[in-house]
Amino acid sequence: MLLKIIFINFLGLPLIAWGGLFTFLCLILTALIAYLTVKNIKPLPAKWHYGMAILTIVLGAFHGLLAVLAFLGF
Repeated sequence: MLLKIIFINFLGLPLIAWGGLFTFLCLILTALIAYLTVKNIKPLPAKWHYGMAILTIVLGAFHGLLAVLAFLGF
């Protein structure tokens, strides 16, 4: 059942791939916020960096869990 949901195609890619792309984009945005803050260009407050970091960790853990479950055949 879970495999059917994970591998449903959406715009030509399975949902697990979209989850990975979104997680990667969150990681890039988190790093960009930190980089711009260090360079004293502050488009967003520093607290956004922490929020994005937490979101990235949660999404990465969920994406990884789904990938492991798909590998195991659930």
